[in-house]
Amino acid sequence: NRDFEKLISDLEELVERSESEQNTLILKINISLIRTMTSFDNLEIDKTFLKSIEKLHSEIDKSKLEEHIKHLLNIYQAENYHTYALRIFSESITQQRLKEKLGTVISQEERITNAQRLSEMLSIPVKYTQKALEYANAKNDKLVKAHALHKMALFFFKTQFNILAFDIDLDKKSQVDILKNCYNLSIE
Repeated sequence: NRDFEKLISDLEELVERSESEQNTLILKINISLIRTMTSFDNLEIDKTFLKSIEKLHSEIDKSKLEEHIKHLLNIYQAENYHTYALRIFSESITQQRLKEKLGTVISQEERITNAQRLSEMLSIPVKYTQKALEYANAKNDKLVKAHALHKMALFFFKTQFNILAFDIDLDKKSQVDILKNCYNLSIE
């Protein structure tokens, strides 16, 4: 973990020395990615980290960069948010299943609250990507459109794989069948 902290520190130094707004934002997105990938020691939602992700989206939106660059950067940052949200989703399901195995009864209300919270978290990166897709369609920007569609498909499949991975009530063939059906629906 020290290597990652050193890398983050080095990137933060580059942010301070950067003279390009675009490079600064890309460096910050990369720092966010590293923090997303190395924050596995905390099982609770880190609201400070989520705020830093949202703050970076706001910084991108307020930048003086060309509009299509802003959308590309927001898509990249949305992927960091999605990765973090899926990690929280996975940990939440794991904790819930462990509690059930130990005989703890989890109320329907608690399940619904957790599902709503996780659904809300997973919808935020889709919101940014959808906004970029709307821009791309309006401006006929094929690059932004390609990136937006790619990330939306990636979000969909990552989420579906996580859902299927934790659905222990289904056998493997059923899981594969569900995934195939989801795929077929998504490309129609």
